[in-house]
Amino acid sequence: MRYASAEEYLRDWPEGISGGKGSDTAKQQLNLQNQLTKQQLDLENKRLDMVSSSVGKYLTGSEGFDPTQLAAMRSQFLNQITQSYNQAGKNVMTALARRGSISSTQPVGGDYARGIASLEGASASDRASGLANIDISNLQQALTNRFNAASLMNGQAATLAGNVGTFNSGASDALNQ
Repeated sequence: MRYASAEEYLRDWPEGISGGKGSDTAKQQLNLQNQLTKQQLDLENKRLDMVSSSVGKYLTGSEGFDPTQLAAMRSQFLNQITQSYNQAGKNVMTALARRGSISSTQPVGGDYARGIASLEGASASDRASGLANIDISNLQQALTNRFNAASLMNGQAATLAGNVGTFNSGASDALNQ
């Protein structure tokens, strides 16, 4: 039988228009689906919080190398430069002694002072330059860390947010049962 209007249909079926799908069953399925969706969202938020707490410090852009690693890099550089200049110092002293600029009986002269001063100046310049390069590397690492952390967070958000639509479509499907 075909009805001309909803009012005409309701005269024959006063309980309403359900489409014969069992409104109570659909409501139960919808409630269950909403509960499962909430559980899934809670789980995804927990995972996202774990990732955020792990990489959050890198999002500021001020965290480069690990402080222990940075200290080791500086220490290694300073040790290497010290060894290099210690050997160079011995070579300068030997050269000055061969030229007679170092004598145990006479005060040292201008050759000695110039030789040592040049060596010390080069040592200080190389130390400053090397430490500045390590600082620049640390800043570059901080920028890399920032972009990697942001990329990780975006990827996690996209991955976790994609599940919400999947779970919510189940609620809609429950109503169409």
